[in-house]
Amino acid sequence: MPAQLQVHIVPLGWEHDRIVLPFTSSGKNWRTLLAHRVHLVVPNPKGAQDFDKKAEKALKDAGIEVEVHVVDKERDGEIVQMEEVMRMTAELCRREAHVGKHQVSINLSAASKLDAFAAGLGGMAYQQTGLVRFYYVHPIGYSDEQESEKKRARSMRAHGMSVGVKAIQWIDPMPLNQPP
Repeated sequence: MPAQLQVHIVPLGWEHDRIVLPFTSSGKNWRTLLAHRVHLVVPNPKGAQDFDKKAEKALKDAGIEVEVHVVDKERDGEIVQMEEVMRMTAELCRREAHVGKHQVSINLSAASKLDAFAAGLGGMAYQQTGLVRFYYVHPIGYSDEQESEKKRARSMRAHGMSVGVKAIQWIDPMPLNQPP
């Protein structure tokens, strides 16, 4: 393996195509991404409807090392999901970019808005390494756009909330500076 691995952190929602297709197929407007290792951050395994297991299997079948990290949704009756996604993303960036000196790319499209925001903040804490970057996977369409309930359900099971990949957009984060 190369000295600098290509590592991706993917907070997981009800998605399959946005997680798997960037690594396993190429499209008209984007190039297949390289991944040596993918960290799936799963905030709600009970509510994941097996998208976590399905994505893990597809990535492993593509020859990619996969680590699954389950984060707490609640603790002592308090909702801590956002904080835990941020903490886990920051810890993975510390481990992979700061200590391991690997290139880390964070997918901000495969989770809920709050979890994507949390992952972005967690990653921005380590952008000074020059090894952390962010991307968004634009889908071709959405499962709920299907005309019948049966087709919507079938599309949801096969693809998740979104269908296919139209483009991958790299996002330039704004630097975060600590106040004096």
